[in-house]
This record gives sequence, C-alpha cells and structure tokens, in this order.
Amino acid sequence: MHTESAAVAGMIRRKTVAFTMRMDPEVRAAAEQAAANDRRSLAAYIELLMIEDGKRRGLLTPEGRLSKRKATRT
Repeated sequence: MHTESAAVAGMIRRKTVAFTMRMDPEVRAAAEQAAANDRRSLAAYIELLMIEDGKRRGLLTPEGRLSKRKATRT
C-alpha cells in the first residue's frame, strides 16, 4: 500500500475546484484499482499523482504550494 509523504499528509486543505477530464477506459480502470489499493477515491489518487509530479518538476514546493522557480522538464 502507498504511504503518503510527510509533506502530502501534512498539507492544509485548501478550497478545491472542479476539474473534468477524459481518459482511456483501461487507464481509468487501472487508476481506480490503484486508488482502491491505497484506500483513496479516484479523485484523491489523481490529485496525489499530480502533486507528486508537480513537486518533481519544480512546479510545487515540498509543502504543495505553487513554486516561484522555473519548472524543469522531465
């Protein structure tokens, strides 16, 4: 089971916005299974992936805030 990083676990919940997306049904099924394995909703799982990627690319700080640095490509 996936464990949250200290930064993600300690994040203060901010106001959220709705986001609609389309994806391949097989990708969605895989994401739903991964979310279930982590005992998360699909939305929470996708948000976690986006936060982790944003941090890796330098778009977010370790605390999950918008970074002022220029993002890196990976």
